[in-house]
Amino acid sequence: MNGVGFFITRDGGRRWSREKVPNLSGDILAELYTTASPAADTLVLSFTSGTSTYDRTCPGAPSPAIGAGALAVSTDSGRSWRASSLPACRLASSLSFLDPEVGFALAHESAARQAIYQTTDGARSWHFRGTIPLGNSNGSIAVASRADAWAVRFTSGLGASGRGTLYRTNDGGRSWTRSDICHGTTVRMITTTCQAPRFFGTAGVMPAVATNSATHTNRLLLYTTKNAGRTWSAHQVPIGQALKWYIIHGQPIPFSAPNARDLFVFLSGALYTSVDGGRTWSRLPEPHLSGYAVLDFASAEYGWIRAGSDFDYTTDGGRHWKQIGRH
Repeated sequence: MNGVGFFITRDGGRRWSREKVPNLSGDILAELYTTASPAADTLVLSFTSGTSTYDRTCPGAPSPAIGAGALAVSTDSGRSWRASSLPACRLASSLSFLDPEVGFALAHESAARQAIYQTTDGARSWHFRGTIPLGNSNGSIAVASRADAWAVRFTSGLGASGRGTLYRTNDGGRSWTRSDICHGTTVRMITTTCQAPRFFGTAGVMPAVATNSATHTNRLLLYTTKNAGRTWSAHQVPIGQALKWYIIHGQPIPFSAPNARDLFVFLSGALYTSVDGGRTWSRLPEPHLSGYAVLDFASAEYGWIRAGSDFDYTTDGGRHWKQIGRH
C-alpha cells in the first residue's frame, strides 16, 4: 500500500499486481492500518479512507467521514474483494481470527475504553461484545478461543504510563481483568512490558521486555502457553543489551512467530532463531542490515524483513537472504 494503490505479489516479490480494493485503491488519503489472514487464501484489511462512501453507508460515522474505518475481505488471495465495516465505521486497530468465519476486532470507543466486536460470518456483520480499559492508546487483541482472549495496551514514548499492560477475558470479551504478568509499572524495581501475543489454537507465544531500574539492565523474555494463557512459562532470549533503543522510543521488538515452535527476533543487525518454542536460541550470520526493522515469517522457511530502505526475503529460515528485485 503506497497511497495510490494496493499491491500483491504471488511469486515472492518478483512481480507485483495492483488490486482494486473497495474504498482503498487509488485513494491518496487512505491508510492501511492492520491486516489478518484467517486462512491461506483469506485476507482481511482494516484501513482509513478519505472517500465520502460512509456518508450513505454509515450514518453514524464521524462527519466529515475522512478517517472513518473500513474493512475489505478477500477469500481468493486478493483477486476479488468485498467491502465490510464495523458499526458506525469505527476503525479496527487490531484483528484476530479463530478461523475464516469467527473473528474479533478492537476499536476506539471512548477516552477511557476500547470496544470489542465479533463476527461469526466471515466479517459480513459485526456485533458488540464488550469494552476494555485501554484508554486512548493503541492496542492489540489476540484470541485463543471463543472465550479466551488477550489484549495489550500500547503507548509510544519514553516513560509512557501503562505501556505493555496485559488484559485477559475468559467470557468472550464481556469482562476484562489485568494480568499480573505484564503490568506496565515498576514492581520490585522491575518493569515488564509485553508485546502482542500470538496464538495457534490454545498454544501461544508473547515477547516481553523486563527492565531493572536498579542495575539499568534489560532482558528480552518470551512467554509461552499451551492452555490459552491460563498458565505461562518464561524463557530468556540471550541478546544482551540491544533493547535500549526500542525501550526509549517505545517501539516493538522485531519478532515473528509463524507457529508456536519456530520463532525469530532481529536486533542490532542480527537475526536470532529458536526451533523449540523459545527454550534455546541461535544467532544467524545474515542478513547484514541496520536500523529499525519489521520482521514477518509466513512459515519456518519463508520470511521477509524491512530495515531502512532494504526489503529482503529468505526461503531457508533466515540462513540466506535476497533483496526484493534482485534475483
